[in-house]
Amino acid sequence: MKQLLILLFMVPLMAQSINDTDEAKREIRESVMEQEQMRLEKVYEQKQLRREQQVNEMMLRMKKQDKKRKHIIKKKIRKQRIRTFILGLGIGYAIGDNKWRNYGQSQYYLV
Repeated sequence: MKQLLILLFMVPLMAQSINDTDEAKREIRESVMEQEQMRLEKVYEQKQLRREQQVNEMMLRMKKQDKKRKHIIKKKIRKQRIRTFILGLGIGYAIGDNKWRNYGQSQYYLV
């Protein structure tokens, strides 16, 4: 009889301890899942920030390259204008030299 009474009192206590351990395991799992979720969110935020930084760096590089290209194009245009000007002066001198070589001389002296 004593054994039955002990068993009657022990069974609910054992069942309660099993339920408590299940609840504790569930709570631990939930807390681990929450921590994992928070870690994943931090990783995602870091990745997003890194992407934004890379995009900004690429934009800066592209702007620098555009400035360099524009500067090079301006230099080329300036050189081309100078060459054209010098060529024009040379052609003008050559044409003008023939035209004004005998300027001021009378036709009578030209034989």
